This record gives sequence, C-alpha cells and structure tokens, in this order.
Amino acid sequence: MKTFLAPLAAVVLAAGASAPALAHHSVNGQYDVSKFVTVTAVLVEFREINPHTRWGIVVKDPKAGDVRWELEGVSPNVLRRQGVKIKEDIKIGETYTFQFSPPWNGAKTGLLTAMDIKGKHYIYNKL
Repeated sequence: MKTFLAPLAAVVLAAGASAPALAHHSVNGQYDVSKFVTVTAVLVEFREINPHTRWGIVVKDPKAGDVRWELEGVSPNVLRRQGVKIKEDIKIGETYTFQFSPPWNGAKTGLLTAMDIKGKHYIYNKL
C-alpha cells in the first residue's frame, strides 16, 4: 500500500503545483487571439514588471476623443534580446504603432503581439 501512495502523492503534488502556471498563462481565456487590432497611439506609460511589460497608450479617436488602452507585453528580457534598447528606444510621449489581441470582455486592454519602434517591426507573440 505504501508503494502505491508515494507515486500517487507525487502525481497529485505535481498537478497542483502546475495549476498556477497554467492559470497565469491562460491567454486564450483572456484575449481573443484570433483577432488583431492595429493602432497608432501615444505611449503614456511603460512599466517593466517581470515577467511582463505594461504599456499605457492613448489612441486619438475622432468620435470618442482620447481613448486609453492598457496592453500586456512580453518580458523586458525579450525586448532586449530582440535588440530594443529600452531606455533609448521607448519614450513616453512618442507615437508608435501597436498590434494586439483584444480581450473577450470588451475592456480597453490587449495582449501586445507586434510593434513598430523607430521604423523597425518587432513581433512579440506569434499566436
């Protein structure tokens, strides 16, 4: 009986330990990854919060005025590996082109999938 319980306990513990990781990366549950929105917007906030970056952007909409979006992006390390010099290339107040997957709930948030920085196109999430 003891030899049966030890492997069973190990399986249960492993399954329980992996649950938070699966919940954290539930991209399909939060965002409609079959759709992409492309906007040109002013960057008003940028935060490096490992394991992600957060991008506050304002889109000029002729009907609705300034519309703020919050985008979730890849980690700062991914940006650096792709050649983005965060301190030099990303500036508050600058205009960039962002591509993102919108959320299912209609909120003004999104999962950043690609971006143009200083004329160069970066792809962050191939969904």
